[in-house]
Amino acid sequence: MRTERIDEDVKYYIDKPIKSCYVSSCGASAKNVVIPETYMGYDVVGIQENAFSGCKNLFDFSSCKNMQLSGSLVFHNCVLLTKVYGQICGNLPDKSFLNCMSLNEFSF
Repeated sequence: MRTERIDEDVKYYIDKPIKSCYVSSCGASAKNVVIPETYMGYDVVGIQENAFSGCKNLFDFSSCKNMQLSGSLVFHNCVLLTKVYGQICGNLPDKSFLNCMSLNEFSF
């Protein structure tokens, strides 16, 4: 069974059979987003393609552990995004930060 749940400004895609979840999108008012290691008892293992794409108010992003970025354009057009902190598994997908013109601190 797979479900989506919204927690504040972040939407999580929960995959109950494999006991994990992914960040699937953010709300328009999201400004400072911290992705926890777990959500509702499920390990947060990744961020889906386009999850933060177009989040015009997103300023700061951080994650607590290794995240897998699924596909490109994860932060596409986050024009106010200045700081990104966290860890990723694998390679950084193409165009993950396309048009993030304010990005000046990056540690992944």
